[in-house]
Amino acid sequence: MVRGYLDSKIEHVKGSTAYGIFLRASPYPRFQRIKYIAEQTSKKVERASFDQIPLLEEKLNENYECEGIEIILENENSHVSIKVMDVFGGKSVVLGE
Repeated sequence: MVRGYLDSKIEHVKGSTAYGIFLRASPYPRFQRIKYIAEQTSKKVERASFDQIPLLEEKLNENYECEGIEIILENENSHVSIKVMDVFGGKSVVLGE
């Protein structure tokens, strides 16, 4: 979460005045969930052998299908790229080099 204060003055045409603006921003809980799933998937990929990756991808997609989450594991020169996508919202978290 990010918090901030802007030293400012806002005057309404009828005379009311407000001093300072307080800002607070945080990521959507859905994005935090996607990030968490990506981190957990990364740990599972590290423990799996290279030939188990397609089965792992299938099982993960079965587990998260009801949440509208799609996981794609791509083999790239003996490196696995992880994509976790929100089917409903289109946001994604990509872990990898």
